Amino acid sequence: MAKREEEQAPTAREEVTFHLEMQIRALTEAGWSEEAARREAARRFGNVEGIERALLRVDRRRERRQRWMRGLRDLRRDVAYALRSLRKRPLFALVSVLTLSLGLGATSAVFALVDGTLLRPLPLPEEDRLVYVRETMRGEVGYPASLPEFEDWTDQASFVEAATALTTNAYTWTGEGAPELVSAGLLAGDPARTFRLRPLAGRAFTTEELATGAHVVMLSETIWRERYGGRSDVLGRSLMLSDEAYTVIGVMPRALGTLRVRNVPQLWMPLPRLPMMTRGLHFLDVLARLAPGVSLEQARAQAAALSESLVQDPETDHGLWVTSLREELTGSAREPLLILLGAVLVVLCIVCANVANLVLARSLERTREFGVRMAMGAGTSRLARQVVTESMVLGLLGGLGSLGVAVLVARLIGGVSSTASFLSPPALDARVLGFTLLASMGVALAFGLWPALRVARADVAETLRSTSEARSLGGGLGALKRRRMIAGAELALCVVLLAGAGLLVRTMVNLLRQDTGFVADRVLTATMFLPPARYDSTRRAVFLEGLVLRLQRLPGVEHVAYSSHLPLDRGDTNGGFEIIGRAFAPGELPTAKKRIVSEDYFAALGIPVLSGRVFSSADREGAPEVAIVSEAVARRWWPGENPVGRRIRFLWGSELEQEVVGVVGDVKHDGLDEPMAGMIFVPTAQFAQPGFSVLLKTSRDPLQLVPSLRSEVLALDATLALSSVRPMTQIVTGSVAPRRTTMIVFAAFAALALLLATVGVYAIAAQAVTQRTHEIGLRMAIGAARGDVLRLVLGQELPVIAASATVGLLAALAATRVLRASLFQVAPSDPLTLGLAVVLLVVVALMATWLPARRAARLDPLRALRSE
Repeated sequence: MAKREEEQAPTAREEVTFHLEMQIRALTEAGWSEEAARREAARRFGNVEGIERALLRVDRRRERRQRWMRGLRDLRRDVAYALRSLRKRPLFALVSVLTLSLGLGATSAVFALVDGTLLRPLPLPEEDRLVYVRETMRGEVGYPASLPEFEDWTDQASFVEAATALTTNAYTWTGEGAPELVSAGLLAGDPARTFRLRPLAGRAFTTEELATGAHVVMLSETIWRERYGGRSDVLGRSLMLSDEAYTVIGVMPRALGTLRVRNVPQLWMPLPRLPMMTRGLHFLDVLARLAPGVSLEQARAQAAALSESLVQDPETDHGLWVTSLREELTGSAREPLLILLGAVLVVLCIVCANVANLVLARSLERTREFGVRMAMGAGTSRLARQVVTESMVLGLLGGLGSLGVAVLVARLIGGVSSTASFLSPPALDARVLGFTLLASMGVALAFGLWPALRVARADVAETLRSTSEARSLGGGLGALKRRRMIAGAELALCVVLLAGAGLLVRTMVNLLRQDTGFVADRVLTATMFLPPARYDSTRRAVFLEGLVLRLQRLPGVEHVAYSSHLPLDRGDTNGGFEIIGRAFAPGELPTAKKRIVSEDYFAALGIPVLSGRVFSSADREGAPEVAIVSEAVARRWWPGENPVGRRIRFLWGSELEQEVVGVVGDVKHDGLDEPMAGMIFVPTAQFAQPGFSVLLKTSRDPLQLVPSLRSEVLALDATLALSSVRPMTQIVTGSVAPRRTTMIVFAAFAALALLLATVGVYAIAAQAVTQRTHEIGLRMAIGAARGDVLRLVLGQELPVIAASATVGLLAALAATRVLRASLFQVAPSDPLTLGLAVVLLVVVALMATWLPARRAARLDPLRALRSE
């Protein structure tokens, strides 16, 4: 900078001196003496040093502008030259852009998914202050709360500013078209202070409405805009929900729906207070806003202290656990998403290596061109900049093409994960477009740097000495060796992806082979809701009896049943029960999942009866209450005994005792990778509830019965609606949807990587054959057989393939350990899976090498000898 100022200073000083001399001359011609004229000229001119500095700044700005203009002109020429060069080599341009589009598109789609799930802030004010409060039972974390326990927490938890309890329920919406079963979010506590969300229209619930379970409702933003067009005249309207009138008082922002990843509420209303909501019924999710100045760790410490004091209460034996909202909502998604992100980054590395080989081969073709340009005066830095510009153009073209690929990959992910709770369709917004642009430029720099450095270090004389076109194409044995190393690295990375895909496939196979404890084939399920305002216990029993009689007459129907929950459908209710005649210490009360089922439920799902009997028509309202326990409950609480005839008290909806009349087999409920769940079953006639699922066991395709099921329900009551009509097999496969999504996308990335690496190996082998065509012709002319030529070509590539397979196997042994938590009944180092991955890679690589070798073996020796 100082040197530049010294160079520019004389120019500015000369200009100032020129103006002063002109002024002095004018004054002396007007009669002034030279000395007086000089003083007057200096006075009129002003601060000479300041003017010189100002002129110097002007010179600097002009120079910078000129440099920028020169740089832009050079860049424009370089880009135009790069486009002309690519147009002259359409095959090279097409392969490079297509390869980049595949890699960058897949990366952008996965980044969009990771960004939307793990990186973006949740659409709730100060979401980092929101936490979930869960119950702990016998050291296990994650149980929902009962209503009385939630009220205990809000009264005594000083570490929270406000808390809200949330659950969902189904309501039949009538009076506006066909009956529709909608999901409603039921709130208790203080949602206004907890979530700090303002209604989009109308008002929020008052404290009194929340405390009394008033018949007021807030629409979700989605249904407000889709059904009512966002009109404000919906406020004050009366909605008929399950035959009861609710007044619309406002519209809840869509942001609150993020608290429910699946079954997002369409309506919001106060939680009604029902007699069955005792301490034994655990069904509420509790969210709280931390008090000012309280950190998550401090909240956990205070929650532990509060739980110790609550355990002293003889009615409460559960602890508390506090976890952040983001961890609760995205915890299960984090590992699968990071696995997919790791896989797609490996694919991107393979893409870089593949395009680097193409660009390097292209730069070697231009050896003579660069030599001539250098001889004519072009500097190596100028040529290197030209190569980098061409790489950037390729990268940007690949980035543009990747947007279409990203949309296709997003559709693939959405298609295979329609029931996956942790996935949402990736959004190609400004953040993702910015990431794609940066990734395109970074990838272009990565694969263009090596050729640019090679050009920058080139020697004019050495370059011009290249006389053989074949040698120019190959760049010599050294260049070919380096390209083989790049292709070998691609193959090694492929082994890692193939091994990971194989482990995930085996995990899925192992999951689907699990014994669920029930038979899902040929079972149709549907959910319905009988409005309590119109269906008391008597009318509910009459309706169900009539429905069962009608459905049993349908062709192909073998069993008709109904249940409060379906296995593997994620809905759950659990709680404690007492064993009559036995006392338990605080915190040791038996617990089990609780199910309300009809007498034909076990036959419909093929659940075996191990002891005693199932429910019968005699187990009605007013008859002695009965219960059935699963094998896990019997084994845990009556070890070595038969519990049939024992008495328990079901702490949910009844204060009476129940006699255990049977023991049935266990079923999987929480997931195929979870142990069999211990359950207590009670008959619907004695523990009726308005919402339930219907099950039809058929001798035919269950989907054929869907129209008949709907018509029979409407024949009994035209105001009822069915929802979630699907085969039981769909529920089973849907329970592994997140794992299946990860497996399919990971396997697709592995297949793409294998394809790219195979193309790279084929290109290297084909180039080696082209480079040695004359030598091959000479060998054949002196008696070499075709087999000898095949062995010659394959022998060049076999060491690279073997080394790549070995390195890839070692890398896979280390890398697949990150999949440990996602695997089921297969070890990360499973020898069969890793062995198959290596064998598949070697076979495909040998096929890619064999094709050029086969072509070399069929060369005409005379034509080969004429080649130079």
